[in-house]
Amino acid sequence: MATKRALNGMIGGLVGAAACGLVGAPSAVADHAHVTVDTANGQIKIVTGYLFGEDNFTIDEDGWLREDGEIFRLVCDQTWGGTPHTGWPVGIEQMTLTSDYFGATGRLDGGHFWYELAGVTAIEGDPTPTLIWAEEFNGTLVGIADSDSADRSKRSFELGFIGHIHEQRQLIEQPGLYEVSLIAWDSNGVYGDSAPVRFYVEVPGCDADINGDGVVNTQDVLAFLNLWAAGDARGDFNGDGTVNTQDVLAFLNAWNTGC
Repeated sequence: MATKRALNGMIGGLVGAAACGLVGAPSAVADHAHVTVDTANGQIKIVTGYLFGEDNFTIDEDGWLREDGEIFRLVCDQTWGGTPHTGWPVGIEQMTLTSDYFGATGRLDGGHFWYELAGVTAIEGDPTPTLIWAEEFNGTLVGIADSDSADRSKRSFELGFIGHIHEQRQLIEQPGLYEVSLIAWDSNGVYGDSAPVRFYVEVPGCDADINGDGVVNTQDVLAFLNLWAAGDARGDFNGDGTVNTQDVLAFLNAWNTGC
């Protein structure tokens, strides 16, 4: 299964080492989590906090990925403007899945590693969420793992052996808070599946997106003005209990700012 993408991942893991803090001057505490595979007793385990400056990332006994003691939140707070999935909320440079760090120890020998999006559960928001994990290449998403797929390999992000893919992106369609479970597995069957590791994906709501289509544009202005003219409670944009011209000004300020 040595695909071109997997081979690129191997190369990236070797030539990209300095970018991950393995070589060169020490960095400050990292602003994203590197997550990799290790093995013990024939079983894969997912680990983090192994790079300099990333000891604030830990995985607790219940499988929660934590940052500074709090459950890690991967925030999709930008809007994807490329293809596919134009207009979806996207997370950028907050979490990197790898399989390279422990390759030199021999503990990964014979394995070909993947990370499965094993579960995506809504805490708030869309009750049937879809999570996409991909890499960006010139404005296009490739190597996509789709949580909705019935095929395990298509639910999984492939790293192979000593793989380190840069420009990883995460997309989820609707605002809300979602619990995500990752399971690492070996398609060569040398090692057993890892225990799940869990974290949150958060998509902040956008007040200016009145019609909820994920895009702030003139359609939201028309939708708001219709609500405002009808005296609908949603027309009370500033939340002072009265629908009046102050709400129009507050909405237009928010609309102009965007999300």
